Amino acid sequence: MRFNFFLCLLGVAGVAAAQSLPTPASFTRNLNFTPLGVGTTETVQMSVANTASNGANAAASCSGTITFTVANAKTQPAPVKFTLASGEIASASLAGNTLATTGQAVVLGSIQVTQTAGTPCAISASMQTYDTASGATHVYLSSPASSVPVPYVLAPGRQ
Repeated sequence: MRFNFFLCLLGVAGVAAAQSLPTPASFTRNLNFTPLGVGTTETVQMSVANTASNGANAAASCSGTITFTVANAKTQPAPVKFTLASGEIASASLAGNTLATTGQAVVLGSIQVTQTAGTPCAISASMQTYDTASGATHVYLSSPASSVPVPYVLAPGRQ
């Protein structure tokens, strides 16, 4: 009985502490795809969509950049900036023949998304390679890993 009471007090203290933390006005999330080989006859493309609905107090909006980094750690080309309302999509492409003259180059795709507190923003992203001449998709990746940890609360189990 005392143990359950103690757990209840800890839970109330944790909620009170969490409520006293300041909410940031905005923060940036980095979404990173796994490295992907791109041949000279292929194009690599990243697409982002804002799937959030407009809120009662604010219109949905996400802004950020799409960045390609080649294995030699050079950003190619300059990052593409985007601002997306609800349902909008932005894409950026990079031709494989600009990366290597023969064989393939390894490309890392990343998306930096700046979110503002109170503004709905839900990013859905993909990265793909396709044949530059025919448009046939060769590789498709979705759901990149986020560098922002997801907070969670552990609930005590029943005794």
